[in-house]
Amino acid sequence: MGRLDWIPEYGEWVPLHEAASRGNLDCVKILLLDYQVAHRPRTFDDKLPLDLAKESNQEETIVFLGRIPFPSFSVSPTKPPFTHSLIPSLYLSSCFQ
Repeated sequence: MGRLDWIPEYGEWVPLHEAASRGNLDCVKILLLDYQVAHRPRTFDDKLPLDLAKESNQEETIVFLGRIPFPSFSVSPTKPPFTHSLIPSLYLSSCFQ
């Protein structure tokens, strides 16, 4: 995995995508609840974090993401809604080890 302190290109994977696909529920919760990152960022493939968790059979993450109340909209890969660069990269690095 590359740097975690980047400003993503539109539609690029962000830390929430990575955490969901790996089933790292602690990181998913911290990103959503503590850092309040965008809940539904989409990749260029139009996949949400929940989709990535399902693809890799991450049951606990699927249940959590399926129950958390999301806004009725989702983040488009063509518009810059947020940046994950504000999350301390040292924290995220330890989260994904």
